[in-house]
Amino acid sequence: MITFSVYRWSDSLWINGTSRYRSGEILCDYLNLDAPKLEIYYNLLKNSSERLRYTDDSGSQQFNQDAQTIQKILNYLDDILFGLKPFQGNEHLRTRRLFVLLNKYDELFFDDRFVQFGTVPEEMPLLTRFEPASRPDQVAEQVAAMSREIRELLRVYIGFCEDVLRVKYVFSDFLDHYFHVHSTFPTSTQAADAYQRFSEAHPPSSSQTRYQTFVPYFQLSSTFGTLTIQPEHGEQQTMLCEVNRYSDLGAFLTVELFLGIQTGQLPKRCGCCGRYFLLSNGYYPDFCENLAPGETEKACREVGAKKKHERKVKNDPVWLAHQRAYKTHYARYMKKKITSTQFKSWSKFACKLRDQMLAEATLPHEKRTMTQADYEILLKE
Repeated sequence: MITFSVYRWSDSLWINGTSRYRSGEILCDYLNLDAPKLEIYYNLLKNSSERLRYTDDSGSQQFNQDAQTIQKILNYLDDILFGLKPFQGNEHLRTRRLFVLLNKYDELFFDDRFVQFGTVPEEMPLLTRFEPASRPDQVAEQVAAMSREIRELLRVYIGFCEDVLRVKYVFSDFLDHYFHVHSTFPTSTQAADAYQRFSEAHPPSSSQTRYQTFVPYFQLSSTFGTLTIQPEHGEQQTMLCEVNRYSDLGAFLTVELFLGIQTGQLPKRCGCCGRYFLLSNGYYPDFCENLAPGETEKACREVGAKKKHERKVKNDPVWLAHQRAYKTHYARYMKKKITSTQFKSWSKFACKLRDQMLAEATLPHEKRTMTQADYEILLKE
């Protein structure tokens, strides 16, 4: 995996000291990642080192077929990898990695490039077919070295898959069902309780895959250093930053999650479109500001809030009675049966009465001062 450094200052971070992002922004992107084949390819890769075995018997064709299949999987994963932060902008590092590795051991395979070109070209192209040309026992040392390198290469991609799948299945479950279950951002005690309840509900077991571990073990290199930036508008700035160096994507995403819990800058799932958005500045909305599904102008925050209110009115007898009375009085006002002053006065009275009834609905029956029937009668006055 590509190593990278993260400079942190206030609510922002800089990847390798250049690209600036809000803390939690990159984690939000991974939570929203749509990669339907990822888990399938992950399971295939886990078994690939066993399948990709060098042999000179009837399985020689199988080695080449497996090599082609695995390279296609790695191409798919590279499309994801280099399309995501913090790896965007590193396309120059993208290669046909398995084919490049196998070409280091080209003496192990039938080579038809000389036949193809007739003469030796100045720059020999890569082998793209890999049919074993020797008996394994005759080239045991080279085969063993190649196999080690293949396992190491696949380990990197398997680790990337595990880091992404952990976010998709574990982090999202924690955020949706344990952390964001209050009407406001959880307090430190509520956050600790959410973590404890989640850990108890998902105890470690031998049947778990690595990505199902909530907090993976990792080592973090941390120091402090200065970072100089040039804002688009204004003078050059130099900041003293905490600097973390990562060789593990999972470590970075885990740190982002727990820093977000501490600072309040954390992803939350939109109650309208279902995608995650980043909480910030102390606000705790239920909906994001992106365009709502099926809409051309209205944002989720507007559409979602309206639907939420409609559900509340439909399912709560207190709100339902208030809405019916409101429509009746508004119709009377439009027909000039009551004045604007009278309608405004009633509206203020009705809202106060509704809030009182909502508060009393949480009390035991013997402590209530008003029944639902009393409330509906008062609204009609």
